[in-house]
Amino acid sequence: PNKTFWVAGGVRAVGLASATLRLDGTLRFLPGRQGWPLQHACGRNPLQPVSGKTCVQEAFFIANASGLTLTSGGSGTLDGSGQPWWGYLNYLRHGEDRPRLLSIANATDVLVEGWRFINSAYWTFTAADVARMEIRHCAIDNRVNSADEHDPVNLAAFNTDGFDIAGRDIHIHHSSVWNQDDCFTIQPMDGFGINAQCSENILVEDVSASGLGLT
Repeated sequence: PNKTFWVAGGVRAVGLASATLRLDGTLRFLPGRQGWPLQHACGRNPLQPVSGKTCVQEAFFIANASGLTLTSGGSGTLDGSGQPWWGYLNYLRHGEDRPRLLSIANATDVLVEGWRFINSAYWTFTAADVARMEIRHCAIDNRVNSADEHDPVNLAAFNTDGFDIAGRDIHIHHSSVWNQDDCFTIQPMDGFGINAQCSENILVEDVSASGLGLT
């Protein structure tokens, strides 16, 4: 507990059923684009932009899960080491081709509690085509420095969305976001889903948000 472990990007967990992942301490992803794993079939995540023939893999990707709990004893942190990915020149060069910190696709009966997400290279928490998900007592913090403002320096961490959610029967509460883009975003399903055909029955309450837009 409370130790830091370095990991490369491209962590994948597919087909989890009735599983609990407990994170005590910090998983810190290697900084920067050099050496980051690529994938040659971009867009498998419905919310992942397709850019060229290859794109970077998500930092942590979960798919086809049911009965999943992500929990912590209170110190669980995913650290995306986002600083080398940020910056206006990087954005002009690479656009959307950056890894999300945690991405979940096609999942049911999911609980996420007590996790902290910091320094995401791109969108922080993405859930697409989920049903019956609860997120509680989680925090997102993406900032260039300690200034509590969205000035041109901190805006270099642009596109670090907070919670991007698409699905049904979702409850987010007692959580916080400090970032440089949308904080709590309800994304459309556009009829492509297995668990939901549209985003509906979503409640966000008892949260704090500081970014460029609530949604």
